[in-house]
Amino acid sequence: MKIFIHADNDDALNAALRTVQTGRGQNDVSASLLITEIAADAEKHLSESGLSTSSMVGAKREYADGGADSKAYKWSIATTWVRIQRGEHGWYLTAVERISQRPKARVIDIYTLSDRQRALIAKETARAAKAKAKADRKIAREAKRAAKAAKIAIRTSAPAMSHETQMAA
Repeated sequence: MKIFIHADNDDALNAALRTVQTGRGQNDVSASLLITEIAADAEKHLSESGLSTSSMVGAKREYADGGADSKAYKWSIATTWVRIQRGEHGWYLTAVERISQRPKARVIDIYTLSDRQRALIAKETARAAKAKAKADRKIAREAKRAAKAAKIAIRTSAPAMSHETQMAA
């Protein structure tokens, strides 16, 4: 299965979800709302990590949330698990399954990146850390210069002792 996540494809997305959603969990995951939000959030997360849209291709995200019901029962409940994958033109729904979720279980939210994508994120993080360290050193140098200038200003503004005062001391 590979369905493009777009407002025009709501019918196809809902049909894929209906294959696994029955009974109480009929609308665990709504195509028009949650799947598009999951894709938009994944796009935002990856771009904030420093990946360009072309280097996001192949990234995957898995998501499942039983909602408030998973905390209300003492037995596990069935919920919908979805996997989306970034393609060249956007996000695609690639898998939908019914899973059991234990009470008080956390939301399943997993990003899977390729080695190349991890390397790009690490490179971007190192570059940002280096730039921050450089800026911090510059601020420290300026603060040191300002403190030194203030110290010199204090020394020069102190009243000079007269010759008589120096002799008495």
